[in-house]
Amino acid sequence: MTKLVVMFSAVIILFGCADDQGIVQFSKVKTQQPFLAAKSDVTRSLTIERTIEGELGGEINFDLRDSEFGVKGNLEFPEFSFVDQEQVAITIPNTEDGAVILDLTPSEVKLERPIYLSVRFTGLKIEEGDVINFNFIDEKGELNDVEYGRLIIDYGEGWALVVNAKVYKFARYGFTRKTTKL
Repeated sequence: MTKLVVMFSAVIILFGCADDQGIVQFSKVKTQQPFLAAKSDVTRSLTIERTIEGELGGEINFDLRDSEFGVKGNLEFPEFSFVDQEQVAITIPNTEDGAVILDLTPSEVKLERPIYLSVRFTGLKIEEGDVINFNFIDEKGELNDVEYGRLIIDYGEGWALVVNAKVYKFARYGFTRKTTKL
C-alpha cells in the first residue's frame, strides 16, 4: 500500500510540474532559433519573378546580390505541382532585424506536391560551433523544420547551402542558428 501511495504522489507531482501543453519541464533553459543575418546590411529588397505553368512544371534559377550578401539557387517545380498558371516570386526582403530570409509567393497557392529548393546564402554572420538548420515560418508564425537532402555550412567563408529542400507551401524560408539562453 505504501508503494502505491508513493507512486501516486510522484505522478501527481510530475503532472503538477507540467506546463499548459502537458509537457513536463525540468529546466529553465530556453532554446531560440533566430534567422541568420548578413555580415553587412541588406539595403534593399531583392526579387525575381517567373510565370510557372503548374501542370507542366518548370524551374526558376536565381542569383540575387546586395553588397557582400548573396543568394544563389534553384526552385524546381515538378509536373502537376499546382493547378493553373501562377506568377511565382522569390524575394529577399529588407528586414528591420537584419535577418536574411526568402519569401516564396503567392502564399494562397496550394501545392499539390512538393517543389524543391536548393539555395546558397553567402556573406552570413556565422561562427564555428553554431548549430545551423533550414526552416520555414507557417501561417501561425511558428518556426518549422524543412526536410532536405543535404545541408553544408562553411563557417570560415560565411556561407550556408541547402540542397533539395522539400517545399510544401509558399512561405518564408531561411537558415536559423540555434542558441541556448539561461
